[in-house]
Amino acid sequence: MGDSMRKMIILLLGLLFLPLNIKASESIFIFGYDYIEVPYKADLNPYFDLVYNSIRLKDGYFDPNFRVEDENDGYFKSVINSNRLRTYKLKYKAYAPKYYKEETRFVEFRIVDKEPPIITHSEEIIYLLEGVKPNYETYITASDNETLSKDLKIEVNDFNVDYKNIGTYEVIYTIIDNSNNRTIHIENVHVLDKIKPIIIETELNKIQLGEPFYIEDHFIVTDNYDKHPHVSYEILGDINDVGYITINVTVTDKSGNTSNSSKRVLIVDEILPTLILTKSKIEIDVLSEPLDLTLFIGEIGKNLMVEDVIIIEDILYDKVGVYEVIYLLKDRHGNKTTEKLTVKVLDKEAPVIKAEDIVIDIEDEIDLKTGVYVEDNYSKNLKVNIYETNFKQEPGTYYVIYEVIDEAGNHTYHKRIITVRGKTKSQEIYLFAVGVVVVLSLGALGIFLYKKRKTI
Repeated sequence: MGDSMRKMIILLLGLLFLPLNIKASESIFIFGYDYIEVPYKADLNPYFDLVYNSIRLKDGYFDPNFRVEDENDGYFKSVINSNRLRTYKLKYKAYAPKYYKEETRFVEFRIVDKEPPIITHSEEIIYLLEGVKPNYETYITASDNETLSKDLKIEVNDFNVDYKNIGTYEVIYTIIDNSNNRTIHIENVHVLDKIKPIIIETELNKIQLGEPFYIEDHFIVTDNYDKHPHVSYEILGDINDVGYITINVTVTDKSGNTSNSSKRVLIVDEILPTLILTKSKIEIDVLSEPLDLTLFIGEIGKNLMVEDVIIIEDILYDKVGVYEVIYLLKDRHGNKTTEKLTVKVLDKEAPVIKAEDIVIDIEDEIDLKTGVYVEDNYSKNLKVNIYETNFKQEPGTYYVIYEVIDEAGNHTYHKRIITVRGKTKSQEIYLFAVGVVVVLSLGALGIFLYKKRKTI
């Protein structure tokens, strides 16, 4: 007998007597499942078979009489119902007569729902600016294999939605059944602006002819969303002439919402025509030549000429005084501008005094105003006044200063020299004294000579 045959016999004998050496507490069985999950409403038989077939002897053991029992002591397969979500226990008993072993295990059959809900209907959501936040649950319908639709929990996540700005955003739905199976669904939310722009007419109901036209002077435009809506307008009528025009305005925002308004406005000409004089006051000499008053017109309004200016005046060129010249300019719409020119007619020429120097004798009587003549260019009946004099009715040379003031206050002064011929009393006394001295001297000389002759 060869060595290999000897080893085989020894191995078989070892296997034959192996059960005699198994400890009483040692399990020789394999139970493939402690529990098994069975889908809701599923056929149970395949899962029964799966558990049943998973029970076997461990490797190294063999018993041709090995068997498994799965219904005894009241634990029956018939009580397990996959239409109910609950856990059932079924007792399985394994036998190995060869090894005098048996073992009982309980296996849980867990009826579970692993199928998530199904979205049966959904629709895109419209949210209007400044409106009420959508009730998102009304936009979706879901069903489930186990949970009633009314019992399904719907969670809505709208953190991506900007309710203040138009655009398309995503809202996330999470539908949860009683078994916590979840279905995620994404739906679009369209944030729209359906509010029309607001147009308010201003109180301005007339426009000055020729002034720039600005639509914002006549309409105040606002929009709930668009800060700069598009404004277009048309004018019916002639804005370049006095009369009524109609302004039609259309305002459209970014969302295409449109508003219209119309307004009737009067074109007026209320600006006075320009009339500027080169001077407001002038002075002229009395008896001057009449003035050309048009020469004082410096500037006149557009489309007007000097000939359109009406000049009203009553200047008396031969009479001192203050006169007003009225300049009146009227445009084709009846607007009037008036300016005034003050004209002072003055007498600036002083009177003329004529008085020649004179020589008189001391015994002559004289009126100092005699021989004095006055002339003036304007004033009549002028009066001559003696302003200053040192005249005496004695021999000597004297002066007289005459003054004449005309009606305009012009002053004239004239100096006249008067010579008085004759002797003064002091001269007469002196001559008398000299004569007396001479007579006395001659008498004394005669007496001296007489006495001298008599002595001889």
